[in-house]
Amino acid sequence: MNALDVWFMVYTDPQPAYADVEAGNLDSMDTVPTSALSTFESDDQVQAVNEPGNVSQSFTFAANQKHFSLDDEGRLRRAAVSMAIDREQIIDKVSNGTNTPAVDFTAPLIPGYSESVPGNEVLQYNPDKAKELWEQANQIAPWGDDESFDIAYNADGGGKDIYDAICNSIHNTLGIKSQATPYPTFSEMRDDITDRTITTAFRSGWRPRTSRDSP
Repeated sequence: MNALDVWFMVYTDPQPAYADVEAGNLDSMDTVPTSALSTFESDDQVQAVNEPGNVSQSFTFAANQKHFSLDDEGRLRRAAVSMAIDREQIIDKVSNGTNTPAVDFTAPLIPGYSESVPGNEVLQYNPDKAKELWEQANQIAPWGDDESFDIAYNADGGGKDIYDAICNSIHNTLGIKSQATPYPTFSEMRDDITDRTITTAFRSGWRPRTSRDSP
């Protein structure tokens, strides 16, 4: 390797990548494993940067997901699921306050961001309203005791703890089964999403396109 070479390392888990940064085997990474979120800024083995970003993280309901079609039942259930998620607590306990609860489809740094988007009340944790809407949906089509609301995520992206916490919040609020289901890699998950063979909710996100994204 000469002085002008740049190497990009691919990891299937952010934990060993962070360990390599600490050991001096990796120069930088753009994420921090959950296990290090409370300590990375005081870790003298790394040069930490913690600034607001322009990425919005979310999950998407699959187009063919049972009970969540674009009909009255689906609209009620989507709102109920969203209101069943205690975003503030998850960010505090899991992300150590390094994220911001969503109130818009974009991030606070993006021009046009607004905290008063019509309909964004569904992004507020409201367990009583969530249960009410869920029961209204049950009057249309009952949710079976053996059914589970699952969210797929890519294990190589470090999302396990967040999505486990989201599903736990949904379970505790609505009293239904809910679990985070991992795909080994982002590529494998995207293949099923693109082919529309995925039948559960799935991890998604948005960020603005920049000149660096151009071929």
